[in-house]
Formats: sequence, C-alpha cells, structure tokens
Amino acid sequence: MRQFVSFRFWLAIAALAGLSYGLWYQFIRSDDTVAVGLPTLSATAEHRVNLVLPVYSVQADPGFAMVDGAASTEMHLALDATRTMVVKAGTPGQITCGRLAEINQCVVAADLLGDAVVWFSLIPNPQRANLLLPGVTEVRKDNWVLLSNGWEVARSEVVERNCDSAGLDDFVHQFGGSLSTSTFSYESQEITKVTCLEQPELATTTSTSTTLQPPAIIPIGTAVIPEEGLPLDTTAVVPVETAAPTP
Repeated sequence: MRQFVSFRFWLAIAALAGLSYGLWYQFIRSDDTVAVGLPTLSATAEHRVNLVLPVYSVQADPGFAMVDGAASTEMHLALDATRTMVVKAGTPGQITCGRLAEINQCVVAADLLGDAVVWFSLIPNPQRANLLLPGVTEVRKDNWVLLSNGWEVARSEVVERNCDSAGLDDFVHQFGGSLSTSTFSYESQEITKVTCLEQPELATTTSTSTTLQPPAIIPIGTAVIPEEGLPLDTTAVVPVETAAPTP
C-alpha cells in the first residue's frame, strides 16, 4: 500500500504546530506582564493588634524620628509601674500623637510576637475609660474583627449594639465602616460595643471623635523627640489607671 503521507510532511506539520504554540505562549506571557504592571489602588494595610493601652510616659534616644515608616532609634513606653514596652530601632509603625513629651497623652496599639513589638501605632489619648475606634468592616473567626483603619482586634463574645440588627454580622452589613464606631475596653482588651452613627447616642461620645480622624502622620525624617531625649524617672511612674482622669 502506498504511504499516505511522507515523513517530511509530518515533520513540517510538527514545526508549524511548535511555532504556533511559541507565539501563543509569548502572547500570554506578554499579557501577564502588562497586567502585573498595571497600577492598583493601595488598600489599608492590616495589622493584628494584640495590645491597646494608654502610655504613661515616653523615653527615646535623642533625635528619635520615624524614617521610612520605621523607628530610627529605640523607644521605651512606660505603661504602668511594672510594664515597659520597648520599640526597637527599625520597628515599623506610625505616630499621630503629637504630645509625646507629656505625661499620659498617648495610647499605644501594638502587634506583638511574645514581648517583641512587630508593629506599633501611637495615637492621642482621649482620656476616657474606653477608646473609641473606627467601625468594623469584617467579622472574622475566633472572635476577631477588622476595623476600617486596618486594625484587626479581638472582640467580646457578645458585642453590644445600639441599632436593630440580627447579630454582629448583620450590623456590619448595614452599618460597617464609616457608618459606625467601635468601643474598645482597655480592661478586657476587646471590642465590647459597636455604635451606629445614625443614633442619637453618638452625642455621648463626640468628645473622643478625634481618635477616628487623628492628626496627619508625622512626616518622614521629622524628629519627634528633643535632641536631649525624654528622661524617664521610674520611681515616679504610677499605674495608668490611677493617672488617667476620671471620665
């Protein structure tokens, strides 16, 4: 029987198929490269916050500053008579509290790994028993919630709500983010209450609203500690609970 096609014919077909695949693959890779390079909207960075407490006093090395979003030198935050949080040089964070040199004027929020500070934020102290924070945007497992500022914080098993809702998930669906605020308890280290901004009850918490829109982050390279540093007399440190004014 005569051979249907020659070997050279099949070789030519294989070559054409290989060339077609190569062109197709190069086109796909080119499209991928363009897609990756497209500008995207930057989302708020998330940080799991393990500790939120008022700071009694701050001690830092002379010339301390936030450079490229990280501490340039070491900083010590006295929380009470027995506890001091150490922020090592190079630790990422942000500072919106502009009164670091004054007693009991800042609140620290920190992502901790054991005793080590992974990330920190210093915000103004509203001088109240609880801290008013931005609204919840997502309810997560193991009793954690995500706030609109990117903080992931613990919540109590039962969270008080002032708006009609079937539960916390339903509340967040209706009033999450900018439509509500969250109340954080220093004592339990949890979100204990969420407040819908449409309710008159908000009038009782307007004095702490500055925590929701803090001052601009201190510019990169700006020193926030005087050159002589901040002295810390440990013998004069008293627990934060007794130092904070009564709400």
